[in-house]
Amino acid sequence: MLTTPHTSHGASSWPLNSKLLQYETINMEIVTAIRTYLDLNDTLDTPIALLWVTIKEVIRGTFVAISAHHNKDRKDKRQQLEGQVRVLKEQHKRTGSNHVHCQLTVARDGVDIELDRTLNYSSCYLKKGPEKRTLFSTERENNGNSEKAGGNQLIRLENAFVPERISCD
Repeated sequence: MLTTPHTSHGASSWPLNSKLLQYETINMEIVTAIRTYLDLNDTLDTPIALLWVTIKEVIRGTFVAISAHHNKDRKDKRQQLEGQVRVLKEQHKRTGSNHVHCQLTVARDGVDIELDRTLNYSSCYLKKGPEKRTLFSTERENNGNSEKAGGNQLIRLENAFVPERISCD
């Protein structure tokens, strides 16, 4: 199983979004990429050190491709929700219906939560420790003493917004 690197970001290291390691399908993609690479390039005259350096680049390339795919999916979903908000705004201006207003509110909440989810996802590899993989923390450091922060709560967005569960009838 792959683990997150413990080095700081620099010229020779790259940030691994460790959230990707939670998904078995992604882990299997990486294992498949490594096996394919070794099947094509593992010869007796290839030095092990060179093989290891190139395998690390294969892993990195696989993660970059997966991250790019996830980023595109999130961007597409956000654009779709924003388009839905625009359509509902125009419809509400024309009709003034309470039902349309409710749908508009739900769609706006979806855009806000998707934006929070994107921020949460993109910042999760910048902070260390599982308790800090959220947008806000419930505790803050104050001269070395830990105290409860005012209104900031941990944001857990896995099932925070499901438009199908909200009824506007």
